Amino acid sequence: MPRWFIIMLRLAAALRPATRLRRRLSLAAAPTQLDGYWTRQIENLRRPAAQALSDRLATNALGFPHDSLDKPPANGRKTLLLETLEWKLEHPTKVLLVRVGEFYEAWGVDATLLVEHCGLNPMGDKVRAGCPWRNLQQTLDGLTRNGLTVAVYEERFCADPRRKKERYLAQVVAPGASTYVQNQALSRNDLEWRCEGPQFVASAVGESGASVICLDVDARTACVYDSLTPDGCRAAVSARGGAAAPAFYFDCKASGSKAQEINRRNAAKRNALALVDDRERLDDDRAVRLEDPGTTEGRVRLFAEEVARSVLCVEDPLSFAEEVRVSTPRTQRPLFASTARDVGLADDELVPALVPRLLPSRGARAASQRFLRRWLLAPPSEQPATAMRSLLSALLDEACPPLPLDDAPNLPRQKLVRLLAEKEANALLFRDAHRASVACRQAISEAPSSISRPLLELLDASEAGGVFSLEGDDLVDAAARLEGVISSVVSIDQDDAVSSSDRLPAAFIERNEVFRGVVLRDHRPEVRDAYARVDACLTELENAVAEFPDGDDVLYDVANNVVCLRGAPSGDEVAPRDRFRQPLPRRRTSQRALDANDAYCAACSDASLVVRASLRELSETVYSQHLDTAVACISVCECGAAALDHAEASREKGWSLPASGKTLTLKGLTPFWLDRGSSVPNDVSLASGQMAFLTGPNASGKSTLLRSTAAAALLGASGLCAPISEGTVPHWDGILLRHATGDAPLYGKSSFEREMDAVAQLFRECSPDSLVLVDELGRGTSSTEGAAIGGAVLDELTDRKMRGVFATHLHEILEEDSRDDVKKWRMGGNHSCDEGVCVDSLALDAAVAAEVPSRIVERAALTLGRDVPSVQQDEVDLLASAFDALSDQGLVPETLPRDKAPPPRLIGTSCVYAFSTSDGLYVGETDSVRDRLKKHGRTYDIGDALVVTVKDKSAARKAEATALKKLQALGVPLLSTSDASNVHFGGAS
Repeated sequence: MPRWFIIMLRLAAALRPATRLRRRLSLAAAPTQLDGYWTRQIENLRRPAAQALSDRLATNALGFPHDSLDKPPANGRKTLLLETLEWKLEHPTKVLLVRVGEFYEAWGVDATLLVEHCGLNPMGDKVRAGCPWRNLQQTLDGLTRNGLTVAVYEERFCADPRRKKERYLAQVVAPGASTYVQNQALSRNDLEWRCEGPQFVASAVGESGASVICLDVDARTACVYDSLTPDGCRAAVSARGGAAAPAFYFDCKASGSKAQEINRRNAAKRNALALVDDRERLDDDRAVRLEDPGTTEGRVRLFAEEVARSVLCVEDPLSFAEEVRVSTPRTQRPLFASTARDVGLADDELVPALVPRLLPSRGARAASQRFLRRWLLAPPSEQPATAMRSLLSALLDEACPPLPLDDAPNLPRQKLVRLLAEKEANALLFRDAHRASVACRQAISEAPSSISRPLLELLDASEAGGVFSLEGDDLVDAAARLEGVISSVVSIDQDDAVSSSDRLPAAFIERNEVFRGVVLRDHRPEVRDAYARVDACLTELENAVAEFPDGDDVLYDVANNVVCLRGAPSGDEVAPRDRFRQPLPRRRTSQRALDANDAYCAACSDASLVVRASLRELSETVYSQHLDTAVACISVCECGAAALDHAEASREKGWSLPASGKTLTLKGLTPFWLDRGSSVPNDVSLASGQMAFLTGPNASGKSTLLRSTAAAALLGASGLCAPISEGTVPHWDGILLRHATGDAPLYGKSSFEREMDAVAQLFRECSPDSLVLVDELGRGTSSTEGAAIGGAVLDELTDRKMRGVFATHLHEILEEDSRDDVKKWRMGGNHSCDEGVCVDSLALDAAVAAEVPSRIVERAALTLGRDVPSVQQDEVDLLASAFDALSDQGLVPETLPRDKAPPPRLIGTSCVYAFSTSDGLYVGETDSVRDRLKKHGRTYDIGDALVVTVKDKSAARKAEATALKKLQALGVPLLSTSDASNVHFGGAS
């Protein structure tokens, strides 16, 4: 390739970003109908294909370059593009997806965003993109996860394919309501539901603090939090899944100057925007102002009506707002965002996830994961926590009988309510609702009172509570009525299979008879008559096909929904018609078969309409008369199934259920993400108003102890099991775990500024009834100033009678003041905690272990006046660790000197052996220790060895794995670790 050509290519690549920038600037400067909302979206494009499309955007509202959009045709005919342009002007900040045959298509800016966020490719050489109808929800997820709202336009059915198709706005899909629910009634597949998405949020700032309303559009509920600080608002919103744009805020009229009114409005706007993006930008157009009506009910009604009108484009916003039910959560203060992140309740790849550790290793239901995550993010008040503790205590009892809740369906409450409200519930959903009702009724009426009573108390404390009594009789009766209503229409047990035929392709019948197996054939005359017409038309079609010449295979044309033969028609044969009523080439059939085909398809279409009408009628009945019952049954099943899964996991992992008490006592505490058998247990005890000062070397486990304490305290206060042998846990009004953090350039915060923000939050939000765990405070500044601030914070915590742990490397805090009123804890090299103070952080040892260049370590040691530490552990210490790891299993190791051969009694005997080298400790198992040690001698410079005999190969493998896990937990350098993962031992019996 010529050099000049390569230079031109590089020059073009270098000039392309500048060309794109000039294009965007000119697009912004020119007269345009394109809404300014899209400017930020275009500037943030990252995918090259999307960037290439953005260079070709036009200045009309769609951004699609086409002559008909800039100059409408003289004949006045309204094309699809012109209709789409009108819809875009009506919904300027929504992405439009328009049904065109088998695809949903978009043009201009909307097509560019589909390419950017959904991984789609442009259609041809135009600024146009789309997705097949089967991939619609996947495409919508790609858009809504990036904060975009989508308006979906569907085609209206028309019997004459030659007429222009009419289209209508079917649904607006937004981040706060991200599932497309249209045309689901006759679907044979279960609709996947995204339950953890953000909700629409409105805030109000008053003299008593801030209020937050979280609107769950799918569940038709509004959760109200009152008297919160700004930090509390963010924690409440985070516990509900986050906030979806736009941000709504209430602005009340009050006396004062114009400047005071502007300041008050800006404060309310800042608080609302901070809930959405935490940036507090006053110039952001995503903040919607609402006139404050002054009451909670009025706020919810106005907020829901505005969301329905401006975001979801609901036809009747007033009716939508009236359907929304208000609930005040019976929880304590929502978990602080920093605590949720550090205990594994928020997405952080560096922190072990907590919820999966609360559930069985065999895999748990998605409903259980959702329940436990919500339960911990918004910790329950004392009464629900006590009920959960009582329920788990009964489930952990060996005498606990089998419960029907173990087979409860995974039916999210939001999914049930939304599909019923939209009259799009299918047979699968009704069957799940029926199963949930049966499971709930049996659990309440047949289970022991030690199980049924806590379940009813937990139901009463949930968002579905307040409807049924704590006795449960009314819920049992209501569940029986709900089951009767559903089973009178939907086929629960019997399977009305699709018709079968020896002459017709199975795919043809399966496609047309989508109504089969949905409702009972005899539940109403219209359905029975529709089924009879389908059966008659199918018989006629089979008879017509039977007249086809022998030997010809009957084909099914999927695109045109017709059965026919291959080849051109001859004689009395005719060509079948396509969906545009044109003859199909190289296809033939008889006139009788063609008429029977059309009649059968029409009968199936009519039957589908009748069955769909039955389902819609049932949806309306359940929604208007039995919704409270259905939601209550689902809540009982979800709570009970989560408790069952957690009890099974606790037995499996060896966790215990802490009691409620005034003193925090955690005996045998281990990290929740580690196996208890391979972890070093610690005891934690803190009385009311007591602080502990924790010191220890680097990598000794200080942060691990704090994270483990926070998780156990949270689990115990929420009525759940914790990784302890026994203990008592008070009921907290808040748990604050603050680990060291870095800077945040996006928000203009240095690492020390973020530390001070955390300190301010600590004293603003916490009380003597809180648990405060502070790690590495003051490391973002000089050690002198850090020690001064850390000591002052510790003193203030003590003065305020706070309870918690203050972990630090700043030993200077104790130099001027011994602080005798604070407990002194220290971490040892084996991750164990005892009383005392550690004044050596062993930083040089950590540097050597990390393989920092030796010159750097030597220079640091010279500055400190110390010797350079050795990375190797003494050989005797290594063998002593191996001796302890084997002795703890009840085994008696013996020493084999390096210069002597093993005694004859060890030949052919299963045993575990260990030896040390300059690089670490080796532990293995064998049936021939002499040959194995001789083989190792060719690779390692080994000294004395330890050996212990066991009864068989299985026992040797088990002892080896247990010893390796123990040594790993102690931090012993090992040369053999792969066998530590063995969990199954023994052979066939």
